[in-house]
Amino acid sequence: MPPYGWRTTGLAYSENEAVQLAAFLSVDLDGVSIEHGLGVQAIGQHSLGRYTYDWGLPRILRLFRVEQIAATFFVPGYEAILHPTMIEDIAAEGHEIAGHGWQHEDPPTDLASERRNMEQTRAALRRVSGQLVIGWRCPNGRKTNHTNSLLRAVGFQYDSSEKDRSRPYTMTVDTSKLIELPTNIQVLDDAALNADQMLPPRELSKVWEREADISYERSHYLPLIIHPRALWGSCTASRIRAIESLIHHLKSKAGVRFVTGSELSAVEGPRFENA
Repeated sequence: MPPYGWRTTGLAYSENEAVQLAAFLSVDLDGVSIEHGLGVQAIGQHSLGRYTYDWGLPRILRLFRVEQIAATFFVPGYEAILHPTMIEDIAAEGHEIAGHGWQHEDPPTDLASERRNMEQTRAALRRVSGQLVIGWRCPNGRKTNHTNSLLRAVGFQYDSSEKDRSRPYTMTVDTSKLIELPTNIQVLDDAALNADQMLPPRELSKVWEREADISYERSHYLPLIIHPRALWGSCTASRIRAIESLIHHLKSKAGVRFVTGSELSAVEGPRFENA
């Protein structure tokens, strides 16, 4: 039996509806936060993030709009300072806003600074999106020994940074629970599109669709991470066809649900155990 049973609160699904595959589509909206964090001007070879605003993001939003999919956008808090209207528009289209560091930085070495980055990110994103902001993805997946405890202390309910399992699971953090929505390197676009691999769109589609087929039968969970930046991003004119192809492939299967991180983290806890 498929492992997901949905709560009725905040979801359009019936309480006992079985879902064969939860498709968790998310966008890491880095923009130029990376360059600003590194102290370099976003020009020339450092201009990749600027592609996000006028090209990458409009393309992926248009695709989600046409396919009627609500996704989760993991956004550095600094983007709320640079482009608040952009985040307002994303939220207005029904997408979830979640945290992705302040300037896509590596985690600070001291606990106070790490907590401050989380707090200011959550506050900035809440202010412009109007959402509670309960999800977090560590930039580059990097954590400290304090990260999970700080996430719960600051008010985050789920994390999506680990790569240790093929299904969501519940972690005990101090005296509370933190839902983990792990990511799979095979469906992380910048892993396939970096300078070492640079798969052509047709090959990228094959990798993603093969992963989707296996996930459909075995893990029942497929997390796809999309970057709208240039170079390793997947929102160029040709590469976004690979995302479109995967969506159509998934829609051809019975029992597939496209879910946001907040929806997935609301699934009954016992369903996650022993994943």
